[in-house]
Amino acid sequence: MKKKYCEYCGAELGKKAMFGEGAIKVMKELKQKGVIKDFVVGGGVAAIAHVEPITTKDLDIIVETIATGIGFLQPIFDYLIGKGYEFEKIVDEAGNAKKGEHIVIEGTPTQFIPITNSLLEEAVNNPVMKSIGGIDVKVLKAEYLIAMYTQIFRPKDQEKLIRLTDQAEVDEGLLKQILQKYNLSGKYNKFVKIHFGGLND
Repeated sequence: MKKKYCEYCGAELGKKAMFGEGAIKVMKELKQKGVIKDFVVGGGVAAIAHVEPITTKDLDIIVETIATGIGFLQPIFDYLIGKGYEFEKIVDEAGNAKKGEHIVIEGTPTQFIPITNSLLEEAVNNPVMKSIGGIDVKVLKAEYLIAMYTQIFRPKDQEKLIRLTDQAEVDEGLLKQILQKYNLSGKYNKFVKIHFGGLND
């Protein structure tokens, strides 16, 4: 039987893909076309690249854009919408449908994350190459993900933090350096003590 492929992302149709795989292929296309300079995968999909599969509902992309200033993401949206992708629809309490913050790319709700602090900026400048669904892509290092989840510390972030601390291959020296630099050592050590019964010395 002749294989069929997606017109936009090149993924083989009928083949079960890893979460976010199709969207990552489209992001590589944006880079090749010169719509963006580069991108790094963050969030739950980056965590999955370091540990056993965890629950995540979207794909976070930290993107280096060509455009600057207000509307710097618009060329990306214009390209994607031109390819037929759409923003997710959200229904509010009154039953009114409105545009969500995620654009759905090959079935994956995708969000473009701006660099809002120095920790994220440093993380983006020091990524690691990982294979996601057989695609080599830049993702945030486990050490930076641990620091970022410690900084944000929402319940869903703590779940990922437990998995990364327990399962990821971590450079303890680098992690300690990052935590100290961003004043997160005490918070993380307290977390480790509660969940693992010891301090991260």
